[in-house]
Amino acid sequence: MPKLDKLNGQQLYAAISVGIKNLVAHQKILDEINVFPVPDGDTGTNLAFTLIPILTEHKNHVFERVDETMEIIANTALESARGNSGTIIAQFYYGLKKSFEGIDILEIKNFADGLQQGYESAIASLANPEGGPL
Repeated sequence: MPKLDKLNGQQLYAAISVGIKNLVAHQKILDEINVFPVPDGDTGTNLAFTLIPILTEHKNHVFERVDETMEIIANTALESARGNSGTIIAQFYYGLKKSFEGIDILEIKNFADGLQQGYESAIASLANPEGGPL
């Protein structure tokens, strides 16, 4: 497979879609290891309910521009967020969206900046963020 150093909106959507499909495939395992903020066994389920609409509602409505595609992804996650884990991932995508504003083609530096802003957005959405066990 060729090495990519830039992504357009369709390629970004495809990459995120692969991640969502992998998460859904391991949903039950995520439910089993769920310990934060309470061990209620629903992290995988809530993540799946939050992210599946990105696959089902938008696979044929993806743009070439990264910022337009990320806006659809983030808005869908925010609208379908369920539980703490769903809210956290939706806020992560919101941070990516904010970072990618005005970007038509995503380069490595843009992606790294987006990951940082996504992380900061997710952390800011928590009242008392705590790291999990290592």
